[in-house]
Amino acid sequence: MQRSPQEQEIRLAAGELIAFRGARGARLECSAGMVWLTVEGLPNDFLLAQGEHLSIGHNGLVLIEGSPSGAFHWVRALPWPVRRLRQVVNLVSWLRCQP
Repeated sequence: MQRSPQEQEIRLAAGELIAFRGARGARLECSAGMVWLTVEGLPNDFLLAQGEHLSIGHNGLVLIEGSPSGAFHWVRALPWPVRRLRQVVNLVSWLRCQP
């Protein structure tokens, strides 16, 4: 099944497999059960339990399967200019608090 990453919860039955591409900068969070992930270009697979997450670092193929069943949702990262601005604001705030 081919879908695009969304912020809604996706439930996977035992043996159901989902494939994604173009997920760079997103974070996958397991919201129920367990999910098994294979990420193109990474040597190891990942098994996420409820409450655990994985940040996706590139746009390669991501395969996700319930193990034996599970649910997950995507959290899209902020665009890089917003992330960078947030870092600068935090640094300036921290510097102002220093004696």
